[in-house]
Amino acid sequence: MRDNFTPGTFKEGDEFYIECTVAAKSQVYVKNAFIRKKNAGNLIVDGAITAQKIAANSIEGDRIKANSLDAAKIRAFSIQTENLNVLARRIIDPFVEGTKEGWTAGGTVTGLGRALLLTTPNHNFLSNVFEALPNDVYEFKFGLQSLSALSGSLGLYIGLTSGQPFNVYQYNFTSKTWVLSASNNTNAYFVHNYITAARKYFKTYILGSNVDIADAGAPSYTDTAYAVCSLKLTGAYTSCRIRSGYNSGQPANTSWYLIQPQVYKIGEGKIVANQILVNDLMAVSSVFGKIRNKMRQEYDFTNAKPNLYIKNYGNKYP
Repeated sequence: MRDNFTPGTFKEGDEFYIECTVAAKSQVYVKNAFIRKKNAGNLIVDGAITAQKIAANSIEGDRIKANSLDAAKIRAFSIQTENLNVLARRIIDPFVEGTKEGWTAGGTVTGLGRALLLTTPNHNFLSNVFEALPNDVYEFKFGLQSLSALSGSLGLYIGLTSGQPFNVYQYNFTSKTWVLSASNNTNAYFVHNYITAARKYFKTYILGSNVDIADAGAPSYTDTAYAVCSLKLTGAYTSCRIRSGYNSGQPANTSWYLIQPQVYKIGEGKIVANQILVNDLMAVSSVFGKIRNKMRQEYDFTNAKPNLYIKNYGNKYP
Protein backbone atom coordinates (compact mmCIF):
# COMPACT_ATOMS: atom_id res chain seq x y z
CA MET A 1 0.00 0.00 0.00
CA ARG A 2 1.27 3.52 -0.81
CA ASP A 3 -0.48 6.65 0.41
CA ASN A 4 0.15 10.34 0.93
CA PHE A 5 -1.42 13.00 3.09
CA THR A 6 -0.97 16.61 4.13
CA PRO A 7 0.19 16.63 7.76
CA GLY A 8 0.26 20.40 8.26
CA THR A 9 3.37 22.50 8.77
CA PHE A 10 6.58 20.71 9.74
CA LYS A 11 9.42 22.49 11.44
CA GLU A 12 12.89 21.31 12.37
CA GLY A 13 12.80 18.94 15.36
CA ASP A 14 9.24 17.63 14.81
CA GLU A 15 8.75 13.87 15.03
CA PHE A 16 6.74 11.66 12.69
CA TYR A 17 5.23 8.31 13.68
CA ILE A 18 2.84 5.71 12.24
CA GLU A 19 -0.09 4.38 14.24
CA CYS A 20 -1.92 1.24 13.03
CA THR A 21 -5.20 -0.09 14.42
CA VAL A 22 -5.46 -3.82 13.62
CA ALA A 23 -6.89 -6.95 15.15
CA ALA A 24 -5.09 -8.47 18.14
CA LYS A 25 -2.00 -10.52 17.35
CA SER A 26 -1.97 -9.33 13.73
CA GLN A 27 1.33 -8.41 12.15
CA VAL A 28 2.02 -5.17 10.31
CA TYR A 29 5.26 -4.55 8.41
CA VAL A 30 6.47 -1.03 7.63
CA LYS A 31 9.25 -0.83 5.07
CA ASN A 32 11.14 2.11 3.58
CA ALA A 33 9.04 4.80 5.20
CA PHE A 34 10.05 8.29 4.08
CA ILE A 35 8.81 11.84 3.78
CA ARG A 36 9.12 13.77 0.55
CA LYS A 37 8.41 17.39 -0.17
CA LYS A 38 5.54 17.99 -2.57
CA ASN A 39 6.27 20.05 -5.66
CA ALA A 40 3.41 21.68 -7.59
CA GLY A 41 0.87 19.37 -5.97
CA ASN A 42 2.65 16.11 -6.83
CA LEU A 43 5.17 14.02 -4.98
CA ILE A 44 8.62 13.84 -6.58
CA VAL A 45 9.38 10.17 -7.07
CA ASP A 46 12.68 8.52 -7.92
CA GLY A 47 13.67 9.12 -11.52
CA ALA A 48 10.96 11.72 -12.10
CA ILE A 49 13.37 14.60 -12.75
CA THR A 50 15.19 14.23 -16.05
CA ALA A 51 17.44 16.55 -18.01
CA GLN A 52 14.58 17.36 -20.40
CA LYS A 53 12.52 18.74 -17.48
CA ILE A 54 15.21 21.17 -16.29
CA ALA A 55 14.94 24.57 -17.95
CA ALA A 56 18.04 25.91 -19.66
CA ASN A 57 20.14 28.22 -17.44
CA SER A 58 17.94 27.38 -14.43
CA ILE A 59 20.67 25.83 -12.24
CA GLU A 60 22.93 28.45 -10.64
CA GLY A 61 26.45 27.82 -9.42
CA ASP A 62 25.51 28.48 -5.79
CA ARG A 63 22.99 25.59 -5.96
CA ILE A 64 25.72 23.01 -6.63
CA LYS A 65 27.34 21.42 -3.58
CA ALA A 66 31.04 22.21 -3.32
CA ASN A 67 33.31 19.46 -4.69
CA SER A 68 30.30 17.43 -5.87
CA LEU A 69 30.98 17.83 -9.60
CA ASP A 70 34.05 16.00 -10.86
CA ALA A 71 35.30 14.74 -14.21
CA ALA A 72 33.54 11.38 -13.79
CA LYS A 73 30.16 13.16 -13.74
CA ILE A 74 30.76 15.19 -16.92
CA ARG A 75 29.85 13.52 -20.18
CA ALA A 76 32.78 13.16 -22.56
CA PHE A 77 32.99 15.90 -25.22
CA SER A 78 30.11 17.83 -23.60
CA ILE A 79 32.18 20.96 -22.86
CA GLN A 80 33.09 22.86 -26.01
CA THR A 81 35.69 25.59 -26.47
CA GLU A 82 33.01 28.28 -26.82
CA ASN A 83 31.73 27.37 -23.34
CA LEU A 84 35.00 28.29 -21.67
CA ASN A 85 35.62 31.76 -20.33
CA VAL A 86 38.98 32.05 -18.57
CA LEU A 87 39.98 35.51 -17.45
CA ALA A 88 43.13 36.74 -15.81
CA ARG A 89 42.69 38.82 -12.66
CA ARG A 90 43.40 42.50 -13.10
CA ILE A 91 46.12 43.80 -10.79
CA ILE A 92 45.38 47.44 -11.59
CA ASP A 93 41.76 48.38 -12.32
CA PRO A 94 40.56 50.88 -14.96
CA PHE A 95 38.64 53.19 -12.60
CA VAL A 96 36.07 50.68 -11.34
CA GLU A 97 32.44 51.85 -11.53
CA GLY A 98 33.49 55.40 -12.27
CA THR A 99 35.64 55.76 -9.15
CA LYS A 100 39.37 56.18 -8.58
CA GLU A 101 39.54 53.10 -6.35
CA GLY A 102 43.09 51.74 -6.42
CA TRP A 103 44.50 55.10 -7.46
CA THR A 104 45.77 58.25 -5.79
CA ALA A 105 45.00 60.79 -8.47
CA GLY A 106 43.71 64.22 -9.26
CA GLY A 107 41.18 64.80 -11.99
CA THR A 108 37.81 63.23 -12.58
CA VAL A 109 36.67 59.90 -14.05
CA THR A 110 34.67 60.27 -17.26
CA GLY A 111 33.21 58.15 -20.04
CA LEU A 112 31.49 55.50 -17.90
CA GLY A 113 34.65 54.88 -15.93
CA ARG A 114 36.89 54.45 -18.93
CA ALA A 115 39.12 57.50 -18.64
CA LEU A 116 40.67 59.79 -16.06
CA LEU A 117 40.60 63.45 -17.07
CA LEU A 118 43.75 65.14 -15.76
CA THR A 119 44.04 68.93 -15.72
CA THR A 120 46.91 71.09 -14.44
CA PRO A 121 47.75 71.77 -11.71
CA ASN A 122 45.79 68.76 -10.35
CA HIS A 123 47.15 66.29 -12.89
CA ASN A 124 49.30 63.71 -11.07
CA PHE A 125 48.38 60.06 -10.63
CA LEU A 126 49.74 57.03 -8.75
CA SER A 127 48.36 53.50 -8.68
CA ASN A 128 48.40 51.42 -5.54
CA VAL A 129 51.60 49.43 -5.06
CA PHE A 130 51.39 45.94 -6.62
CA GLU A 131 53.64 42.88 -6.71
CA ALA A 132 55.93 42.22 -9.66
CA LEU A 133 57.56 38.94 -8.70
CA PRO A 134 61.03 37.98 -9.99
CA ASN A 135 59.95 35.22 -12.39
CA ASP A 136 56.76 36.80 -13.73
CA VAL A 137 55.85 39.03 -16.68
CA TYR A 138 53.03 41.57 -16.45
CA GLU A 139 51.10 43.15 -19.31
CA PHE A 140 50.33 46.86 -19.04
CA LYS A 141 47.60 48.32 -21.30
CA PHE A 142 46.54 51.96 -21.47
CA GLY A 143 45.48 54.78 -23.77
CA LEU A 144 46.50 58.46 -23.84
CA GLN A 145 45.11 61.63 -25.37
CA SER A 146 46.09 65.28 -25.04
CA LEU A 147 43.22 67.79 -24.98
CA SER A 148 45.52 70.81 -25.18
CA ALA A 149 47.81 72.20 -27.85
CA LEU A 150 51.30 71.35 -26.60
CA SER A 151 54.79 71.42 -28.00
CA GLY A 152 58.33 70.80 -26.83
CA SER A 153 58.70 68.61 -23.75
CA LEU A 154 55.53 69.70 -21.92
CA GLY A 155 53.69 66.41 -22.42
CA LEU A 156 52.63 63.55 -20.15
CA TYR A 157 55.04 60.77 -19.19
CA ILE A 158 53.82 57.43 -17.80
CA GLY A 159 56.17 55.11 -15.92
CA LEU A 160 56.90 53.22 -12.72
CA THR A 161 57.92 54.15 -9.16
CA SER A 162 60.09 57.26 -8.95
CA GLY A 163 63.48 56.65 -7.32
CA GLN A 164 63.32 52.86 -7.86
CA PRO A 165 65.88 51.47 -10.36
CA PHE A 166 64.61 49.79 -13.53
CA ASN A 167 66.23 48.47 -16.67
CA VAL A 168 64.60 50.17 -19.66
CA TYR A 169 64.13 48.30 -22.96
CA GLN A 170 62.95 50.26 -26.02
CA TYR A 171 61.20 48.43 -28.83
CA ASN A 172 62.87 48.71 -32.21
CA PHE A 173 60.07 49.02 -34.78
CA THR A 174 62.38 47.96 -37.61
CA SER A 175 64.07 44.88 -36.16
CA LYS A 176 61.05 43.97 -34.02
CA THR A 177 63.25 43.45 -30.97
CA TRP A 178 63.68 44.97 -27.52
CA VAL A 179 66.92 46.92 -27.04
CA LEU A 180 68.37 47.86 -23.66
CA SER A 181 68.42 51.67 -23.52
CA ALA A 182 69.17 52.29 -19.82
CA SER A 183 70.21 50.30 -16.75
CA ASN A 184 69.15 51.06 -13.16
CA ASN A 185 67.20 54.10 -14.29
CA THR A 186 65.42 55.71 -11.31
CA ASN A 187 63.18 57.87 -13.53
CA ALA A 188 61.86 55.23 -15.92
CA TYR A 189 58.89 55.58 -18.31
CA PHE A 190 56.93 53.44 -20.77
CA VAL A 191 55.94 56.40 -22.97
CA HIS A 192 57.59 59.83 -22.99
CA ASN A 193 56.17 63.32 -23.54
CA TYR A 194 52.69 62.58 -24.90
CA ILE A 195 51.40 65.77 -26.57
CA THR A 196 49.19 64.38 -29.37
CA ALA A 197 45.52 65.31 -29.71
CA ALA A 198 44.77 61.91 -31.27
CA ARG A 199 43.91 59.06 -28.93
CA LYS A 200 46.49 56.26 -29.01
CA TYR A 201 46.60 52.88 -27.27
CA PHE A 202 49.59 50.94 -25.99
CA LYS A 203 50.40 47.50 -24.60
CA THR A 204 53.79 46.92 -23.04
CA TYR A 205 55.36 44.90 -20.23
CA ILE A 206 56.62 44.98 -16.66
CA LEU A 207 59.26 42.29 -16.05
CA GLY A 208 60.28 40.63 -12.81
CA SER A 209 63.97 40.86 -11.98
CA ASN A 210 64.79 37.31 -13.19
CA VAL A 211 62.93 37.50 -16.51
CA ASP A 212 64.73 37.65 -19.84
CA ILE A 213 63.44 40.43 -22.11
CA ALA A 214 63.04 37.81 -24.89
CA ASP A 215 60.09 36.43 -22.89
CA ALA A 216 58.19 39.70 -23.04
CA GLY A 217 56.72 39.37 -26.53
CA ALA A 218 56.00 42.28 -28.86
CA PRO A 219 54.17 45.40 -27.68
CA SER A 220 51.03 46.87 -29.24
CA TYR A 221 50.74 50.48 -30.40
CA THR A 222 48.45 52.59 -32.54
CA ASP A 223 51.39 53.78 -34.61
CA THR A 224 55.13 54.40 -34.27
CA ALA A 225 54.89 58.09 -33.36
CA TYR A 226 55.97 57.37 -29.77
CA ALA A 227 58.74 55.07 -28.57
CA VAL A 228 57.43 52.16 -26.48
CA CYS A 229 59.46 50.83 -23.54
CA SER A 230 59.25 47.84 -21.21
CA LEU A 231 60.54 48.20 -17.66
CA LYS A 232 62.31 45.48 -15.70
CA LEU A 233 62.66 45.46 -11.93
CA THR A 234 66.19 45.08 -10.61
CA GLY A 235 67.91 43.74 -7.52
CA ALA A 236 65.66 42.63 -4.68
CA TYR A 237 62.68 44.77 -5.71
CA THR A 238 59.39 42.85 -6.02
CA SER A 239 56.81 45.65 -6.19
CA CYS A 240 56.14 48.92 -7.99
CA ARG A 241 53.37 51.33 -8.95
CA ILE A 242 52.19 53.15 -12.08
CA ARG A 243 52.85 56.91 -12.00
CA SER A 244 52.73 60.10 -14.05
CA GLY A 245 55.62 62.39 -14.86
CA TYR A 246 55.91 65.91 -16.25
CA ASN A 247 58.40 68.63 -16.93
CA SER A 248 57.61 72.02 -15.40
CA GLY A 249 55.99 74.79 -17.41
CA GLN A 250 52.62 73.41 -18.55
CA PRO A 251 50.09 76.20 -19.12
CA ALA A 252 47.11 76.38 -16.76
CA ASN A 253 44.22 74.02 -17.58
CA THR A 254 46.36 71.73 -19.74
CA SER A 255 44.49 68.40 -19.92
CA TRP A 256 45.01 64.75 -20.83
CA TYR A 257 42.98 61.56 -20.76
CA LEU A 258 44.46 58.43 -19.16
CA ILE A 259 42.31 55.68 -20.69
CA GLN A 260 41.60 52.27 -19.15
CA PRO A 261 44.97 51.50 -17.53
CA GLN A 262 45.13 47.78 -16.69
CA VAL A 263 47.86 45.45 -15.46
CA TYR A 264 47.59 41.66 -15.84
CA LYS A 265 49.95 38.87 -14.88
CA ILE A 266 50.85 36.96 -18.06
CA GLY A 267 49.58 33.36 -17.98
CA GLU A 268 47.23 33.82 -15.03
CA GLY A 269 44.19 33.18 -17.20
CA LYS A 270 45.56 30.17 -19.08
CA ILE A 271 44.24 26.60 -18.89
CA VAL A 272 46.83 24.11 -17.67
CA ALA A 273 46.33 20.36 -18.09
CA ASN A 274 48.49 17.28 -17.73
CA GLN A 275 46.58 15.40 -20.40
CA ILE A 276 44.72 16.96 -23.34
CA LEU A 277 43.15 14.57 -25.83
CA VAL A 278 42.81 16.09 -29.29
CA ASN A 279 42.13 14.86 -32.77
CA ASP A 280 43.39 18.01 -34.46
CA LEU A 281 45.52 20.79 -32.97
CA MET A 282 45.02 23.97 -34.94
CA ALA A 283 45.62 27.64 -34.18
CA VAL A 284 45.33 30.80 -36.22
CA SER A 285 48.12 32.53 -34.31
CA SER A 286 50.10 30.70 -31.66
CA VAL A 287 53.52 30.47 -30.13
CA PHE A 288 54.39 26.85 -29.40
CA GLY A 289 57.20 25.27 -27.51
CA LYS A 290 57.47 21.51 -27.39
CA ILE A 291 54.89 18.76 -26.89
CA ARG A 292 55.70 15.32 -25.52
CA ASN A 293 53.46 12.28 -26.12
CA LYS A 294 52.87 9.16 -24.02
CA MET A 295 55.80 7.43 -25.68
CA ARG A 296 57.94 10.32 -24.38
CA GLN A 297 58.63 11.42 -27.93
CA GLU A 298 59.15 15.15 -28.27
CA TYR A 299 57.73 17.35 -31.04
CA ASP A 300 59.24 20.78 -31.58
CA PHE A 301 56.68 23.44 -32.59
CA THR A 302 58.95 26.44 -32.12
CA ASN A 303 59.50 27.18 -35.80
CA ALA A 304 56.50 25.35 -37.23
CA LYS A 305 54.85 26.83 -40.33
CA PRO A 306 51.33 26.24 -41.69
CA ASN A 307 50.75 23.09 -43.74
CA LEU A 308 54.10 21.56 -42.73
CA TYR A 309 54.62 18.35 -40.80
CA ILE A 310 56.22 18.74 -37.36
CA LYS A 311 59.51 16.96 -36.97
CA ASN A 312 59.59 14.12 -34.46
CA TYR A 313 62.75 14.38 -32.39
CA GLY A 314 62.38 10.86 -31.03
CA ASN A 315 62.96 9.59 -27.50
CA LYS A 316 64.80 12.56 -26.21
CA TYR A 317 63.95 12.03 -22.55
CA PRO A 318 65.33 9.15 -20.46
